[in-house]
Amino acid sequence: MDKDKGKKGSCPVLAGNVGLIRPLLVTIIISSSGLSFLFAFALFAAAVLPVKLANKILATVDKRKITVEDFVDFYQTRPRIARWSSPNSSAQDSPKEVLDALIGQVLMAEEARRLYPDALQGYRQEVADFEQTLLVNMVGEEQIDKGIRIDEREVERRIPENQKFEVHLRRIVTDTQQKALHLRKQLEQGADFASLAKRFSLAEDAHKGGDIGYMAFDQGIFPKKVVEEIFGSKKGEIIGPASIREGYALFQVIGTRKVSAEALERTKQYIRQQISLEQKKERWDQLLRNLSEEYQPLINEDLWKQIEQAILDVRQAKSRTQSTSRSSQTSAVASALARMSGLEIARVKGRSIQLKEIIPNPSDPAFGGERPWEKDPALLRRILDRKIKIALVADYARQLHYDQLPKVKKNIARLKDDLITRRLVAEKIYKGLIVTSEECQKYYQEHLAEYQVPERIRISQIIVPDEKSATAISRQLARGEQFSELLKKYPPPDSLTPKGLWARGGSGMGREFEDRVFSLRLGEVSKPIKTAKGFHLVKLLERQSEGFAKLSEVEPRIREILLSVKKEKALQDHIAALRRKSRVVVNETLFQEVVKNVL
Repeated sequence: MDKDKGKKGSCPVLAGNVGLIRPLLVTIIISSSGLSFLFAFALFAAAVLPVKLANKILATVDKRKITVEDFVDFYQTRPRIARWSSPNSSAQDSPKEVLDALIGQVLMAEEARRLYPDALQGYRQEVADFEQTLLVNMVGEEQIDKGIRIDEREVERRIPENQKFEVHLRRIVTDTQQKALHLRKQLEQGADFASLAKRFSLAEDAHKGGDIGYMAFDQGIFPKKVVEEIFGSKKGEIIGPASIREGYALFQVIGTRKVSAEALERTKQYIRQQISLEQKKERWDQLLRNLSEEYQPLINEDLWKQIEQAILDVRQAKSRTQSTSRSSQTSAVASALARMSGLEIARVKGRSIQLKEIIPNPSDPAFGGERPWEKDPALLRRILDRKIKIALVADYARQLHYDQLPKVKKNIARLKDDLITRRLVAEKIYKGLIVTSEECQKYYQEHLAEYQVPERIRISQIIVPDEKSATAISRQLARGEQFSELLKKYPPPDSLTPKGLWARGGSGMGREFEDRVFSLRLGEVSKPIKTAKGFHLVKLLERQSEGFAKLSEVEPRIREILLSVKKEKALQDHIAALRRKSRVVVNETLFQEVVKNVL
């Protein structure tokens, strides 16, 4: 490829002089299209430590020193990081347990370095990627966050009018829309709302004349559309009938008042957060525009066309040969990309980006085992764009010498410890651990009560949005039409299938729904049942009585549990053995001071 077309000159700096509390997690918005990255790596301890205290030696493990800052960082981030020394421990571990875990981690890292002196060579890409993440975080904190200014006058201007007051509300709830319309007509003719509520409302507040007290706009009690209508109405006006969870409701506003100071402050805080995010996005966009204009990253468009053509060729080959399976198509695309993986797809300030660097790992949970980029090359292009932006910002951070900061170097050292310890854990500590069938059988018998299965049913259902449609379908069924045929006309949502789904009592379907469905006879179809999702006509397909899950059904989970227990014991035994052979000294006086004054 051609040489960089970067221009010489000073880097664009977005400076600010307002110090903010450094957050544990930094959200970075770095594209004008709204692409966001959340880097969940702790650069700093949540507590702000005085420098003298932070650098004090809390413990020594042979020649390795653990500072107060090391311990506080580990203590604060422990729920968010891989805990090799105690993977099953909870976020409520005591400070002493956390210190012991940190010591265990240091012991294993030192052993791993002795056993595998060249192992880190295989992790160069992981370390480089992590360093870029840290550097982008540093730019976010030092160049972006510190320039954020929140104008309280703007906050006040943004408070919606309907969130400045609460309404005093009463209601009448009925089970059908027709009844609600009939009651509304009576109210329009002068009937007393409270009296009708006491006589006809199905809600728990009927005895109070339907009075439900004061309600704020954002309480989430009723559907948003209903709430907007309520807050837009005048005192005494009748609203509805409105479809709510309990049925059909008529509402009446009987008074208003200002929201509490606490509620108003919550609204203001949300608005401040929105303004902050907007400003961050603007500042990131401006920085990226400046960096892109100054350094003009280059993309190998010829190679990109080859990638697109390779995917297109595989698609066309599949269309010509209908027998080509999806897996073989995926394999063909993967092979084509593999042949080009070592080629340079882009260059940023002299740094080459190869195609293999932007091809995701299919085992990443984010892709669920799928390979969407092998169907849509635009996804790879978006990944490349992100890679270029990160590279630009990371290089900018190096020009500001952020890569030389002790906190950055310390975090990279921690990552290296973590990477090399993974090899020790996998190849030495966990190696050979197995769970036998006899152990699974024994665990199953000892914990049989945990595998008790309540009565469950398999149902299929038609869901329609309104009562009129549900009633019409009921009539069609009564005339002899088959449920399976009607199901084709009214297919269930994506979460359901024509084969039905298994349901147990108390699984969140609602008391009325469960009572009516569980009382069905095998093959019977219910009358319309109203829920928040609409009107349901449910057919009972199968019923299983209360009993116990079979060992074959739960054995995979039992194996996971028993293997986890064995791994935990192997880890603790290994750490204990290392600790017996090592010289570990803890400054107990300093430790108690940190526990008392910092944690």
